Amino acid sequence: MTPIFHRDRLVGFAGCIAHSPDVGGALWSADCREVFEEGIRIPPTRLLREGVRNEELVELFLSNVRVPNQVMGDLEAQLTSNQVCASRVAEFLEDAGLADLQGLGRALHARADRAMRLAIGAVPDGTYRSSIEADGFDEAITRIQCAVTVSGERMVIDFAGTSPQIDRGINCVLNYTHAYSVYPVKCALDPFTPRNEGSYRAIEVLAPEGSILNPRFPAPCSARQLTGHLLAGAIYKALADVLPDKVIAECGGAPTMRALFSGLDRNGDRFSQILFASGGMGACPHRDGLPTTAFPTNAGAGSIEAFESVAPLVVWRKQLRPDSGGAGRYRGGLGQEAVIEVRAPEPLRLSLLSDRRDHPASGVLGGASGGAAEISMSDGTRPHPKSRTMIAPGTRLVMRYAGGGGYGPPSQRDAAALAADLRDGYVTEGAAQRHYGRG
Repeated sequence: MTPIFHRDRLVGFAGCIAHSPDVGGALWSADCREVFEEGIRIPPTRLLREGVRNEELVELFLSNVRVPNQVMGDLEAQLTSNQVCASRVAEFLEDAGLADLQGLGRALHARADRAMRLAIGAVPDGTYRSSIEADGFDEAITRIQCAVTVSGERMVIDFAGTSPQIDRGINCVLNYTHAYSVYPVKCALDPFTPRNEGSYRAIEVLAPEGSILNPRFPAPCSARQLTGHLLAGAIYKALADVLPDKVIAECGGAPTMRALFSGLDRNGDRFSQILFASGGMGACPHRDGLPTTAFPTNAGAGSIEAFESVAPLVVWRKQLRPDSGGAGRYRGGLGQEAVIEVRAPEPLRLSLLSDRRDHPASGVLGGASGGAAEISMSDGTRPHPKSRTMIAPGTRLVMRYAGGGGYGPPSQRDAAALAADLRDGYVTEGAAQRHYGRG
C-alpha cells in the first residue's frame, strides 16, 4: 500500500497484490498444521517512510526467504507499480480540477450499487440451496452447504452447515470467502457494470465461525483456494433452476491445481518456480466451456520457455485432454496434460496443491461431470495431492488437469457440434457412444 497525495493532502492509497516466490516457512503447501508454519507473519509496518527504506525490516524479511534476490525484485516491482498509480492519480486530479476522489467515488459506488440491486430484484424471491463435496485432506472429505436467499433487492449467501475447520491449510478466512462469493454473483447478474465496492453492498455473506470458510486463529490457510474456489460452483448450483440462462457448470480449474518446484539449479543456486496451468471451464447456457481457462480466478498460463529458462525443468508435453469435458447440450471445457522432467543435479522438493481427484467438476441441468484430475510420476508412483515430497533427477511428473462440467442433457447436443468434436479430437468415438449414444 502506498499513500497518494495531491496538493499536500492524502487523497487515497494505491495498492497491489502479487504472489511472491517465497514467503518463508513451509513455502506454498497445504499440509501445515498452523498458520505459523506457513510463512513469516508481518503486521502492518512501514517499508518506506518519506521515501527512505526501512533497511532493518528488509533485512529481517530477506533473512527468512530462500530466494531473497528474486523476492526483493518482485517487491520492488510492486513498489514501482504503486508509485506509478499514485503519480497518475495525482495527474488525473490536477487535469480534472478535483481536490480529491471522494465525490467521484460516491457517484461510482452509487451507480454500481443501483445496478446490482436492480439485477438482484429481477431474481424471484426465495431461498435456493445446494451442497457440494470436495476431496478435502486424506479421509477428511469436506462439504460446502450453500443457501442463497433473495428478498427484493438484497441477497444473503449463507454457508451454515459447511464442514468444520481442519488442521490443514485448506481453510479460508471470511474475507476470502466473501470475495469468492460476491464475485460469481457479479459475473452472473451484472457482468457489464464496472466493479467497485458499491457492486457488493446488496450482498451479505455468512459463514459459521469455526468452519472451513471462517476458521478460528491460528488455523492454517495457505492453500485456501482449494476450498474458496469451489464457492462459485456451489452458488451457481443453488441458482441453476431459477437462473438457468445465467449460470455455468462447475469448472475443472476450480480449484486451481498448482505444482511448486524448489531446490538447487545447475549452478548450485536456489530457485522456486510454480507451474501455472488450468483445467477446463464449465459449459454455459449458450456455448461449450472454454478449454484450459481459469475461473473464478483470472490467472493465465505463463510462457513455458520462460518457465524452463529459470528452473532446471523441461516441459515435454502440454496439450488438451480428449474426453475430459463433461458431456451435455454444451460440452465442458477440456483440461490438459502436462509432463515435466526434473533436470536438476539433485532431488527437488515438490509441493502439490490439487483437488478434483475424487470429486470432478459436476454438470448442471442434466450435464455430465468433467474428467477428474490425476497426478503421477514416471516410475508409476502417485504423490500426495496436497503435500510436499521429493522428486529425483530424471523423474517426469505427469499432471492431468480436470475438465469442466457439461450444461444440459447430452441427448440435446447438436449433431454438427459432436461431429466437430470428433473431427478435432476433443471427443473420441468411444466416449461419443458412451455419453451421447452416437458417434
